[in-house]
Amino acid sequence: MKKITIILFLFSSTILLAQNQLLSALTESFDSSTGSYENSFGYDYTYDANNNLTSETYYLWDSVNNSWVLGDRTTYTYNANNKVATEVYEFTNNGIFGIGYRTNYIYNSVGDILVFFDEDYVNGQYVNDYRLTFSYANGRVDSYLAEEWNGSQWVQEERGDATYNSNGFLSIFTYEEIVNGMFEVYGREVNNLTTAGLITRSDFELFDGTNFVVDERSDYSFDSNNNVVTEISSYNPATTPNEKYDYTYDTSILMSTLGHPFKDKTGIDFTFSNEPHINKVLTQTYSDYDSNTMAYNLSSRTTYNYNSTLSVDEDLIEKASFKVYPNPTQNRITIEATNTKIEQILMIDVLGKTVFTTDRSTFEISSLTDGIYIMKIIDVDGGITNRKVIKE
Repeated sequence: MKKITIILFLFSSTILLAQNQLLSALTESFDSSTGSYENSFGYDYTYDANNNLTSETYYLWDSVNNSWVLGDRTTYTYNANNKVATEVYEFTNNGIFGIGYRTNYIYNSVGDILVFFDEDYVNGQYVNDYRLTFSYANGRVDSYLAEEWNGSQWVQEERGDATYNSNGFLSIFTYEEIVNGMFEVYGREVNNLTTAGLITRSDFELFDGTNFVVDERSDYSFDSNNNVVTEISSYNPATTPNEKYDYTYDTSILMSTLGHPFKDKTGIDFTFSNEPHINKVLTQTYSDYDSNTMAYNLSSRTTYNYNSTLSVDEDLIEKASFKVYPNPTQNRITIEATNTKIEQILMIDVLGKTVFTTDRSTFEISSLTDGIYIMKIIDVDGGITNRKVIKE
């Protein structure tokens, strides 16, 4: 009887621990013709004993085989103050994870982040790529300097300066870039704030040489617990809505009591944005705006699971060998194939829409909107390989 009691106790403790952590997120696309949802992609999450996120693994749904296909993985380590120390991005190649790049975080003696820098993994070793250096005034971020590595030294690329309102919240952040060896203002972010510091509207404004002109706009609404319940993004022009996110919550549970991937990892993650979830987030729905009907159309939903991971078949992994670089990219992208040839390449957005096709191994995607895409590579043998590509 005692043995059974102990087993039941351990089993119950395991269930309670799982429910205190966000273990997976499932995104499903909405089929308006049938009124049903279909699997699209998802993430599994793991944590350490302090509920710090240690890994997030991305999967893409294979509708032909009705199984999850392993995509990529990001792993994290933390210092003694539970702030992120390293972030490593890994891609899959023939079911084996390969390192793509690493981000290192450096803090001062009081725990303020001073520098984070990216390193690419090339020929078995890390090489410098990009870094941000922060400066502080009155105990808060005052400015940053962005630099790129040119092979022998760091070269200044961009800098930003913060302006705070009388309540101590960030109201304006101004961006400058190098033009002919000199810093010139090219844009700024302007926040409308409540007295509690919640951002109700954030405008990104481009500088045309004389005036600042709104280029992108995000509007936020909140519930009585200060959870973001609606986010509306507008661009091209910034006065016309383009997309909307809606969230639901269990307001009886605080997110701070759970392990979850939205945690502030550096101490400044929410200096420039709202902390999205005060209470336990349950769902997110995404809708795009139809300017003809002046209405939002439901496109997808994400369900956050606290007691289960995705049902993943680890054996269902691409068999062809492809190297995709650079990734992230701003324009040109190259694919190297081993022991096969490319028949066709499709670029698919997060809504499942094919936005670009080609049969070339090197091609331009500068015309695509910045964001995350799934690259579907079809080889001459009929094999299909999926890669996650970030367009900057």
